Amino acid sequence: MNKEPNTPVVMIVDDVIENLDVLVSLLSRHYRVIPIKDGEQALKRVLLEPQPDIILLDIMMPDMDGYEVCAELKANPHTKDIPVIFITMRTDTIDELRGLELGAVDYIHKPISHPIVLARIRTQLAIQESYRKLEEKNGHIHTLNERLAQDVAERVASEKALRESEERFRSLAQSATDAIISIDLDGIIHFFNKWAEKIFQYAAEEVLDHSIAMLVPENYAKAHQDAIDRIKQTGRMRHKPGQVITITVKRKDGAEIPVEMTLSAWEVDGSLHFTAIMRDITERKHLEERLAQSQRMEAVGTLAGGIAHDFNNILGIIIGNAELGTLGVSDLAEVTKNILEAATRGRDLVRRLLVFSRKTPTSKQRFNPATLVREVVQLMRSILPASIVIQDEIRDENAQIRADPAQLHQVMLNLCTNARQAMGDKGGVLTVGVARLSIDAERAKQLALNMGSHLEIRVQDTGSGMTEEVQHRIFEPFFTTKTKDKGTGLGLSVAYGTIRNCGGTIHVTSKPGQGTTFHLYIPEVVTPDNTDRPAAELPVLKKGIGRILVVDDEIGLVEIWEKLLTGLGYLVDGFTDPLEALARFHAAPHTFDAVLTDQTMPKMLGNTLGEEILKN
Repeated sequence: MNKEPNTPVVMIVDDVIENLDVLVSLLSRHYRVIPIKDGEQALKRVLLEPQPDIILLDIMMPDMDGYEVCAELKANPHTKDIPVIFITMRTDTIDELRGLELGAVDYIHKPISHPIVLARIRTQLAIQESYRKLEEKNGHIHTLNERLAQDVAERVASEKALRESEERFRSLAQSATDAIISIDLDGIIHFFNKWAEKIFQYAAEEVLDHSIAMLVPENYAKAHQDAIDRIKQTGRMRHKPGQVITITVKRKDGAEIPVEMTLSAWEVDGSLHFTAIMRDITERKHLEERLAQSQRMEAVGTLAGGIAHDFNNILGIIIGNAELGTLGVSDLAEVTKNILEAATRGRDLVRRLLVFSRKTPTSKQRFNPATLVREVVQLMRSILPASIVIQDEIRDENAQIRADPAQLHQVMLNLCTNARQAMGDKGGVLTVGVARLSIDAERAKQLALNMGSHLEIRVQDTGSGMTEEVQHRIFEPFFTTKTKDKGTGLGLSVAYGTIRNCGGTIHVTSKPGQGTTFHLYIPEVVTPDNTDRPAAELPVLKKGIGRILVVDDEIGLVEIWEKLLTGLGYLVDGFTDPLEALARFHAAPHTFDAVLTDQTMPKMLGNTLGEEILKN
């Protein structure tokens, strides 16, 4: 369809023809569209008439990527003011910051949402139009979008110009797809846009002229007030303007949600005000949790073969010793000891498997990583072929860190599995070590760590190694050198995020044909030395008095509990059917002193049985 001469011109730069076709089809209904297939052609065409009013620029392109094209555009005085919106599959904040530093005004993430594309273009074109009008009046007002996130006072030529443009800013802020909240130095809310209403479930009139504390969870109230008091005393924010931080906020219904926030300060009539731009990342957190669970299940699959082998050995020991005891050809005490040891090994294998398969929230705690790493080594001995030798160099048994043990277990298994694949059928040596080391100022700068005592966990193989190019990309999500049936390329990115979340980092050294070493640096947590405490004596079991109701659908376990508790002096009523047990209890509830029940049973769960019993 024909367009009016003043219809805005949109240039689309993308090397994928299908992407160009989709965007051209969408945007040509509203704008004059110039499709371009590569960066060099775009730099030539942008200087010709009609010059584009806005450019949609793909990041990943051959020969010249989007970042290079954007840098060239912003360096040319004839094109530097044309707004650039990046189109990308990347979601890393660092990548977005890089683009914004080059001069881009926004990001659109693939897969593309048509309404979002149109909204982002309309918003940027409106900003450019408002900028041109304000520039004619004042000659000294910067882009409206920058004023919302940065120091407004430095960008306003006069108080009068600010007041005249206030409604324009307000209109743009209301159309933003992030929550925008402005407060004064006392924390009183003066602006609350539509998206903030959506996130917090408050109408603007419910929060305006009220304290921002109503949006802060109780657990963070003191820290929030301390931050305000610090700003009043020093006149400075703790975080740099524009720095992205993750915080927890409270909705109207009391629910707590995670948000990413950037905070900027500006001055009106000599008084500090603050603008917070927030983005709800609840869905992203859910995706991260599902990804972590997927990684755990992938680990379970890796463990399955080795665990099955170990279980066969364990069952062989149990059955063999039981037969020896039945035949009377071996000492009963020795037979019992061997059965218990084998059963304990089986229990530990099940526990390790459940550590990976359970969907549990992140729980940081102090613990000794040497014990955990040794468990991983034991598991790998069950999995690895005989052609791979494991060397244990685990030292510093008393050192502690603060992390999630299950997540660190998963990281270690992932690194050891990668090492196995790197060595392949020819085999080699897998070395796993734990050692304490002190990070000095120079090393701390190189690794982006704090100085002080750290634990280094080392996973080293003699496999195929990596080129420098591969080393630079191994922590990128979905990057992998493996075939599709060997992995997704998510394991190392998850491992890196896990260790960074502990305040540490991962450093890799490798050369083609000379193997690879992963160094995990995690800050040590200094704890009091309790080595002088006397060892606790084992308690002496005393005879008990009373009647106990025992319920378990496994008859063998019921019999064991009956014998054990009877031997301790108790009267025991054992049942394999929870309904029969409940009927027995109802018949004489005052005769029972305690109930011992399994949780997962047919007909009735253990917790339900407990609730019914407690009703009496």
